[in-house]
Amino acid sequence: MTIKISSRTVINRQQTEVWNFIANFDNAPLWMPGVNLVKQLDEGELGRGSTLQFELRDGSDQQLVSYWEPGKSFTLSYDQASNSSDSTYKLESQADKTVLNLDISLKTQGVRLLLLPFTIWSIKSNASKRLENIKRSLEVDSNQV
Repeated sequence: MTIKISSRTVINRQQTEVWNFIANFDNAPLWMPGVNLVKQLDEGELGRGSTLQFELRDGSDQQLVSYWEPGKSFTLSYDQASNSSDSTYKLESQADKTVLNLDISLKTQGVRLLLLPFTIWSIKSNASKRLENIKRSLEVDSNQV
């Protein structure tokens, strides 16, 4: 079964500033709940095909950068046993603001379907928190200089 979840926010910053913040995964602990550290596992410039190691409070996982359009969009893909997901971050300029969309596609099967209502709630909550944290980090925190 495939579930699609979307979340959106408007950030009072230029698109370039938002991109530079979210595409620098050293910043991930500031906006991804439960993430302590992100490391690129392969050599070279971050982009399509890069593998990222996410160090979490309760373990770790790896995600693939499956799409990369610098300044505009990227997708992180996760694949494990009976679950796989794609999380796409897409930026759109709107005057001096940026619209940031997060679209998540989750494929699940087997016994995990029993947890589907909780899984959907958890993903929606996490997606909203990510976008709120990005907005706060760029708008509020940068004004406290």
